[in-house]
Amino acid sequence: MACLPPLPLLRRGGSETRRAGFTLIETIAALLLVSLLAGLSLPFLRGGPGPAALRAGAYQVSALLRGDRNAAFSSGRASATLVDPRAGIVRSERGGAGFSAGPGMRLDLRASLPDAIRFYPDGRSSGGDVTLSAAGRRIDLRVSRDTGAIVLVH
Repeated sequence: MACLPPLPLLRRGGSETRRAGFTLIETIAALLLVSLLAGLSLPFLRGGPGPAALRAGAYQVSALLRGDRNAAFSSGRASATLVDPRAGIVRSERGGAGFSAGPGMRLDLRASLPDAIRFYPDGRSSGGDVTLSAAGRRIDLRVSRDTGAIVLVH
């Protein structure tokens, strides 16, 4: 009977089985680090509020204006929507929640009154335009002097 030479013992992690490359844990750690860095830097790369945020802001301001118009009509007393362009705030003089322009969004008022649009019980208003703008886009809210109607103009 002939003797066969002994088989070499392979050890886990030994030089015979070691291959060049990364382990699964190293790959996962690298992907986690890249994801974390991307997540932290993404807010700094955005150019400001997008069109949806601008449109949502315009609808909120429009709702405030309409609420004050309806309050003047139903109460028989004048009501005003106060606009502070420097602070970026629109609110009703009656109180309640208002609108605050976020970072990157600009608020402007062009009206006969310096800081408000006033609505009267007969349906008229002091009239004016409230403009929201961001990243080269703008939406105007025009308030008719004769009818108090509020129109969004993109």
